[in-house]
Amino acid sequence: MELGVLNMYDTLEAAPAEHILGMGNEGEVFGLMSELTRSRRLSVIVRQLNEAVLDGEIDERDRAIAALSRMGLWFE
Repeated sequence: MELGVLNMYDTLEAAPAEHILGMGNEGEVFGLMSELTRSRRLSVIVRQLNEAVLDGEIDERDRAIAALSRMGLWFE
């Protein structure tokens, strides 16, 4: 695994919503999801976002919902 990928995981796990919302386009988001699926880390990130939706402050909750929506995992 490349050093850049390891740094990405550190940033992603520390602030998953901000990382996902800061990505440039949907292709990058789906590329990230593919990499997370291959490395078996997607469920960890989705769990963190779901916890923020359930237990986070309102701004944290809103960012988590926006990130899940961008990933195609949030339905109204």
